Amino acid sequence: MWRIVVGLLVVALATSPAALAGAPVPATSHLDNAELIKRARAQFAELEYDAVLPLVTELLARGDAVPIDVRLDAYVLEGSCRAIVGDPIEAEKPFRALLRGRPDFELPRDTPPKIMSVFRKVQAEERAIVDEMRTLTRARHVREMELVGAHPSALQGGRPATFSYLLKDPNGAASAVRVQYRKQGEPAFSSLALLRDQVTGTWRGVLPAEVTANPGGATLEFYVETADAAGPLLSAGSATAPLTAALTPGQVDHSAPPPLQPWVVWTGAGISAALLATGASFGAGMLVVQQDHRQQAELSVEVPQLAPELKTKETLGISLAWTADGLFIASGVAALATGAAALFFTDWEGRADAAEATAATPPPGT
Repeated sequence: MWRIVVGLLVVALATSPAALAGAPVPATSHLDNAELIKRARAQFAELEYDAVLPLVTELLARGDAVPIDVRLDAYVLEGSCRAIVGDPIEAEKPFRALLRGRPDFELPRDTPPKIMSVFRKVQAEERAIVDEMRTLTRARHVREMELVGAHPSALQGGRPATFSYLLKDPNGAASAVRVQYRKQGEPAFSSLALLRDQVTGTWRGVLPAEVTANPGGATLEFYVETADAAGPLLSAGSATAPLTAALTPGQVDHSAPPPLQPWVVWTGAGISAALLATGASFGAGMLVVQQDHRQQAELSVEVPQLAPELKTKETLGISLAWTADGLFIASGVAALATGAAALFFTDWEGRADAAEATAATPPPGT
């Protein structure tokens, strides 16, 4: 019996491909990565698909020891060979690994249809996965965003309109914030790009006075839209359900704005108050010195006092009185000047700032 078994083994070995070729099956474990991929490409070019698979299997088994570009090339060869000589389902796995490492990879146009059909199927599925993940990621980013700031509900016609918002954006998804606006009844929205203050993070923009000007009152329709390169993200209002702000009648004032900013008035008021407080302090000091001088003078009737000392106190009291009076007068003058500036020379409406902000804001529609 054992002789029969041995005979069968001898026959099997004698008829194996390696024996028929007259040479042993070559080992590949001693080959480096470059030589393995070179041999695999050569066998693939010769249409020896069965010979390619052991080579790429050996190569991919080495894991991170193989450079990523060589691994991706090995996936191309493995997927192509399995699509030809094996189960197309088995060919999907290396093609999937390939496209996740190199999403924009394309097979040559002259690739055999049997290989191309498997590749296209996997490519379509991977692109669908990427699109779905992108959609889910954008939706999550929108949920985590918040637009902070009061939307204007009333605006003065013929005056610039300021829009200012703080965007809470923990993922840094938004690259632009825009106000889309139109007067009620107009057919289309125009766009105002807001600029981001790098210090405060506030997004701010100003509609020119020409936009708000109207003869008899109007309504401004608008919505605020944040966006990235792919399109809109978080919005407040929409084209179909816009926010509104009432516009009072008014035309553009082309006259030059008053020259002073409000801070000048507040500074003048502060100076007036400081002069008044300082004058009061000197006045209080004068009263103390005068009281001391009077008491010492009365005491001199009974007890002799030093005349120079009395004279010094008298001189000091007079000096403090003059200083207090001067400070009171200066405080009054400063108060009068501040009042005049507040009434006639101060840009309380912020026309100069609005003009500057309008110049710094990109023109509507850009």
